Amino acid sequence: MNNIKKDLLFALCVLWVLPVAVFAKGKICPENEKLLKQLDYAIEHKEQYRSARLARADSLVTIAKNSIGERRANAIKELYGVYERFKNDSALSVMNSATRIPEYETDKDFRDFVNISLSRTYAVMGLFTDAFTQLGQINPDSVSSENRLLYYNTKHSAYGWFADFAVFSSPELAKHSYEIQSQCNDSIIRYETDPIYLEIDKASRAFKDGDINRCISLAEPLLGQGEPMHEIYVYAILAQAYGKYGNIDKELYYLAKTSICDIEVGISEYMALHVLAQKLAALGETERAYSYIICALEDANSCGARLRSLEASEYFTIIDKGHRADEQQRKKLSVILYISLSLIVLVLTGSILSLYRQMSKLRLVRLALAKANRKLEESNSKLQTINKDLVASDHIKEEYITLYLNKCRKYLEAQEILRNQLFKLAQGHQWDELYKKLKSSEILSSEKERFYADFDELFLNLYPDFISQFNSLLKPEAEIVPKSGEKLTTELRIFALIKLGIDDSAQIAKFLSYSLTTIYNYRSRIRNNALDSKEDFETKVLAL
Repeated sequence: MNNIKKDLLFALCVLWVLPVAVFAKGKICPENEKLLKQLDYAIEHKEQYRSARLARADSLVTIAKNSIGERRANAIKELYGVYERFKNDSALSVMNSATRIPEYETDKDFRDFVNISLSRTYAVMGLFTDAFTQLGQINPDSVSSENRLLYYNTKHSAYGWFADFAVFSSPELAKHSYEIQSQCNDSIIRYETDPIYLEIDKASRAFKDGDINRCISLAEPLLGQGEPMHEIYVYAILAQAYGKYGNIDKELYYLAKTSICDIEVGISEYMALHVLAQKLAALGETERAYSYIICALEDANSCGARLRSLEASEYFTIIDKGHRADEQQRKKLSVILYISLSLIVLVLTGSILSLYRQMSKLRLVRLALAKANRKLEESNSKLQTINKDLVASDHIKEEYITLYLNKCRKYLEAQEILRNQLFKLAQGHQWDELYKKLKSSEILSSEKERFYADFDELFLNLYPDFISQFNSLLKPEAEIVPKSGEKLTTELRIFALIKLGIDDSAQIAKFLSYSLTTIYNYRSRIRNNALDSKEDFETKVLAL
């Protein structure tokens, strides 16, 4: 038996340790794991979020078609905001169409908005020449304050994206673009009117200046404030800041939060999902990283965000290589596991055969023990039944002995009282009164009533549920209910005596001072009203 236990323990250890050793990877903290599961859920249901965005776009298209003037211009502006970072080809189409409506010629603010938005769309699509040409045609000093802020935000984004795109091919050009972006950042801070965006811009500036502590101190108080788009930028900045610090848990946390917000607002040009995928791949989470980068790449292509597609493609190459390596590792593991399992099956088969032989022997022993136990249980059951009967019998005997002694004592007292009464009558020569006393049956009747009352009380003390149990054996219409002040009726007393084991009608007649015929009639009438068979009625009464 000890050898079998050792074999089983060895097999279980192999099965447990081998997969753990092969798949040991970088750990994700519980909080981030929970957040990544939320992200998985958001990706799975992303079409639901986008449906709401498309529904809003359809309603704005209808408004734009059926209105003119300022109302149409505002609808087109809002429609562009819906398509931006969601479907850039649709956003470009909306802006191109806007150049052909009367409001483009008559409303300078609207025309400036369209031209700046066209530049922004070109930049998102990677058409930087068109974007910079379009921006060059706009004088920021001649536009409204709202459009001026939009202009600097667009220029800031366009030169930042271009610098990211050119950093490897032309470092000098990228450096120049970053300088222009930095100047735009100052202008944005100067003209920003939204207090939350202003703090975001300041945090972004601090990050570019390398002041990470200031960046975090400006951004963290903004958490939970403003609209979803505010949160996206706050999360993105904090992810960058903690990434600079090398705090991987915090970086993953804010990258995941950014990605979730991106998906939940229904956009397709993700700010962080491709970066999150790369970070997870570096930690060995290649399966999840692969699914994230595929999602980012597909949605960037559907959005028409060329720069995001290029970034995702670069990450995809790295992640795909790691994913393929993991696939190869899994195949090797499958072979190792197959061989290990084959060996384990052999060990377990030998152990089971040995165990089966021992179990067969044990089964024979158990059968013999079970047979002996059954006999012992039967004997115990009989003994318990006998003990219960003896206890009940002893209890009844004790009660009746007590009753007998009390009755004897009371009878002696009554005889003494009667003797004194008769003696006084004789002593006083009251012969008529003495004769009357001797002739009267009043004393005997009183003693009988007292005897029956004592019997009723004692019996019901012994069997308090006798009346209800007895009636349960009778038909409903034949149930016996004692009158008020009465404990047992004559019928109940007859069957109470039967319950006590006195079933002879002659003995019952003497006990109750009735004729034998009367007792027989009572018993017959009750049996005839039995709910079931009348033949075994009295046996059932005895068993109550």
